[in-house]
Amino acid sequence: MKKVAFWVPVRDKADKLMVTVKSVLAQTYPHMEIILSDQGSTDDSLHYMKQLAAQYNGPNKVKIVQCPDTEPRGMAGFNAHLNWLHNNNDADIIITTSADDWNHPERAEKVIKAFEETNASMVGTMIQFVEPDGSINGVSAFPNESRFITAREHLQQKVGGSSSQSWAADFWDVCGPLPESSIVDVYMPFLATQARGFYYIHECLYGYIQYADPNNTGLGGMLLAAKTDSEKDQVNELSGYQITSTMLMAGRKLDALGIRGKDEDAWSSLIETVVEYTNTWCLTRDKMTRQRVNPIPLRA
Repeated sequence: MKKVAFWVPVRDKADKLMVTVKSVLAQTYPHMEIILSDQGSTDDSLHYMKQLAAQYNGPNKVKIVQCPDTEPRGMAGFNAHLNWLHNNNDADIIITTSADDWNHPERAEKVIKAFEETNASMVGTMIQFVEPDGSINGVSAFPNESRFITAREHLQQKVGGSSSQSWAADFWDVCGPLPESSIVDVYMPFLATQARGFYYIHECLYGYIQYADPNNTGLGGMLLAAKTDSEKDQVNELSGYQITSTMLMAGRKLDALGIRGKDEDAWSSLIETVVEYTNTWCLTRDKMTRQRVNPIPLRA
């Protein structure tokens, strides 16, 4: 039996992590290690994780660790956290979640079954968008069946968003570590389509809770928190940079692995998407320049 780890990387999420951790501890899959990992939180995050772990009486092993790589912030910090976890864990399959989202009780069980049946490099699931008050605000709409996703579909339809992702450790060994400011749910699924595949489960096994948070690592929370048009432009400009940069880094990784020409449509769709996002990024930056609005810095 392959070893499974369910990671919950946390940083200053004391006001949100209870829902997330409880949903992970409630998983029906009984043969895995649940790792609650704190990255230098300055609030009560570590305290609450220890409290919930002490109350757990289920079949899985719960482990609390502390990532010592606390200097990087934002996306760079999150990626450093995942890189550290990989270097300090021997699981064959890794399931991840953001520390402010919700996981269906059967997520791990159905993800492991998909890995066993498909031998995919990555497995993602349908995502439910949830308001902080618990009301449902829609679901990810593409595709409408469980199957492997092509590189073009991933890039154009944004399949694999948020952190409804899991991957095989041997895939990470080839494609990792995550570059500093790359967006994991753009970088990893694209590369997975060029390995043993990115398999999508058409079931709502993950809830992306739409918190408005200007300090959120993901740009979605920052955009929800933006109140003025200028603030929205600033977040969109930063998003344009991060997505374009991530796709370029994924292209460089294909070159480094010597597999760039094996899937011509994947390479073509990557170039087309880079051009599209670069155009949008430049138009937003031009608008900000005319209005004398400064870009917001990428936290690193």
